[in-house]
Formats: sequence, structure tokens, C-alpha cells
Amino acid sequence: MIDVIGFFIKIIENIRRDRDFTKKPLEYISSSSGQFAYLDDRKRYYKTIALSLKKAFESSYRCNLLETLILSDNPSKLKTIASLFPKKLHQNTWKKFRENFNSFSATEKQRVFNIANDNIVEILKKFSKGADSSGDNNVLGSLLGFNFKSSANVFPDFLFTSDIIRGELQNGSILELKDSKGSNVSSFNSTIPTKYKTLDEINAINGTQIVSKLANIIDYPHSKSAHYGSHGRTCFYFVRTNNTKAEKMRISIVEGSFFETIPKEKLIAETMKAIAREHLGNNFTPELEAIFEKINDQSIIARSRSDIATKINGMSKKASVSPRFRIMSEVATDGNPHLYPEIPEKTFNLILQVNPSRDKDKIYIEVREKIISSVVSELNSLMAPKFIYNKENNKISNGEIILEIKEIAHKRNGLHLVFQYHF
Repeated sequence: MIDVIGFFIKIIENIRRDRDFTKKPLEYISSSSGQFAYLDDRKRYYKTIALSLKKAFESSYRCNLLETLILSDNPSKLKTIASLFPKKLHQNTWKKFRENFNSFSATEKQRVFNIANDNIVEILKKFSKGADSSGDNNVLGSLLGFNFKSSANVFPDFLFTSDIIRGELQNGSILELKDSKGSNVSSFNSTIPTKYKTLDEINAINGTQIVSKLANIIDYPHSKSAHYGSHGRTCFYFVRTNNTKAEKMRISIVEGSFFETIPKEKLIAETMKAIAREHLGNNFTPELEAIFEKINDQSIIARSRSDIATKINGMSKKASVSPRFRIMSEVATDGNPHLYPEIPEKTFNLILQVNPSRDKDKIYIEVREKIISSVVSELNSLMAPKFIYNKENNKISNGEIILEIKEIAHKRNGLHLVFQYHF
């Protein structure tokens, strides 16, 4: 969660420098304010992710990273990738390439990998300056396994970089953008908002591994962790409403728990049962209800079906299209944070769950104090002068910047803490 707190603070800095910053595209605001392992709209914001890749290929473990990339699989474009290496490694097949490479001494392997890495860094420097060519994109695309300078249009819009802290994989939060002209939160296309998602789950929902491919490179060597794909990443939703009306605009980074009042699997099962009930009426028996309770896996529902066949008038028929059901979801009034009185116009907010119930018990107090302490600590590590938390008026301030601390009693899902900046 520290990654998102830092992201929140960086945006405040940018708003203070440029009062029109809040009016810019959410993709621009995000890409200018965080460190990311994945960015979906690389067609327009490729410079940001190119810098992250450049950092990976300049690191002390860059040779191991490159070896993992090109020797663990058979990339499709040998000639393009081999051009990064000395001429003696320009082979006709990957088998010959590996045989030639494996005949080198450890020192020689290190030398040729350093040459290749230097060439990759030079290409990424061009991307980061917007001076790249189609040839550079082909080389990078061949190395990554997908077209780098493109928009994949998959979930999520952004993925923060991960860290290993005290031996545990942390951060790597998910960020999805929700921008709308009106007061409603824009619809969630092909996904259901949740508090946590894993990379494995994201791959299944998207039907492609493009997110994990890029994240594995930028997060290396943290991505070598056995739990990297199954690690539960906190989901955040960057919500802006009334985006064309400066005086009515509200902006919030909202933890997924604000929207997930029922676990995703249970929500899907109950939706399926409601559909069946409408079709079958009184014929929807308890036995059928128990069966429909098991239809709850979004990745299975979203999978394309290419083998559909049936009989019509005694004749066998095969479908000439592959049906695929994409789950969309819309935010109910009670689930819209911008309709709560605690979120006034012209504010930028960070909204975090402090308790799934409304009980202000010992656990609530501990979690609340821990979150506030984390925000104050991150503020003081990124900005000056020193910030102080005033418990009496529930404000964090350094004399120049004021953050109000509020609390939303969610009508369906417990207590959420709000850190609020007025712009």
C-alpha cells in the first residue's frame, strides 16, 4: 500500500505545481506520478514504461534477466534478437545460438550479455526521449514477446512495481482508471472490482499473459519469487467524476474494498441464480440452486468457446462464432464514494478501508493509527517541511499543505478512512 500512498503524495505535488493538472487525462496524471511494472496504453505513454525497462536492463542483475528472457524459450524472431549480440552469435536457429553461447567461458558469456544489454539500453533511451524508430520497436517487441508501442486494452491500466521487504513480496498494487463526465462512476468493463487480484487471475481474465510478461521483466529479480503470480495485490480505482466541470470535479484513489461488498465468486453465483430464476420461475428448485451456486469462476465464464455444437431439426450444427461472455459491472449509488457528503467538490482523496464493520473496536483503532502513521511517514520522506498529525482537528499539515482526515461509514461495507486535499 506504500506504493499508492506515495503515488497520492506525488499527485498532490504535481497539482501544486500546475493547477490544471487535475484536468489532464488520468493516464497522464498516473504515468507522471508513479513507478510502474505495467502500463496498458503504451501507444501514448510508452516513455514512462521505457524508463522502467531501462532501469531493469541497467541493473546489476541485468545479465541474468536477459539470459532468462532469451534462453528459457524459443523467441520467434531470432534474427532480430541476435542483432543485439556480437556477430559470432548470429545463427540460423535458436538451437545453434544456444550451443554456441553455451560453449563460451563464464567471462565470455558475461561480456556478450553486457554488449547485448548495452544495445537494449540504447534502444530504450530512444524510446524514453521519443526518438525511437519502427526498427527499435521490432527489436523490443521481439525481445518482450509483444508489440511494445501499443495499447493492449486489457486489465489493469497500471501495475505498480513490487518490492521484497523483510523477505516478503509487497506493493505491486493494481490501478484501474475510472473517468466520467457525470457524477456516476464509469462502468467496469470485463471485470468486477475487488480488494485483491493476482497476476494469475489477471492472465486468466484477459486471456493473455501480456501483463505478467512485462511485469516479470521490470520486477526482476523479485518476479522470481515462487508466489509472484499468486500474490494478492491490492486493487485501487482512480476515480474522477464531473471531469469537464472544474468547480464540481471530485478525484479519488479508492481501495477496491469500497466496491466489493460481496465476494466476487458469491456475487457471480447469485447473479447466475437470479438469471436462472427469471427463466424457470417455480421450476427453479433447491437442487438447481445448489448447482448454480457453483457457477462462480469469472475466468471460466469469460473464456472463448470455439467448440459449440448442437442439433437443429435433427441436423448437427457447429457454431461459426466463438461466444465469449464478458462481465460488466456498474456502481450502485451506495457504492459511489463521490456521492457521500464527506467528499466535497474540488477535492483529491485517498480512501482506504479501516474496518469491514462499523465497530470502532481495538482492531479498528490499531489499523487507523497504522494507516495514518504510514501516510505521515511517507509525506515526510517525500516532501518538506516536516508534516505533523494533529489528533484534535484530524489534520496532517506542514504549514503549507493540509490533509484533512475524514471517515466514511459505508452504507454497505464498514468504515473507510479518507485523506483529503482541497485543490
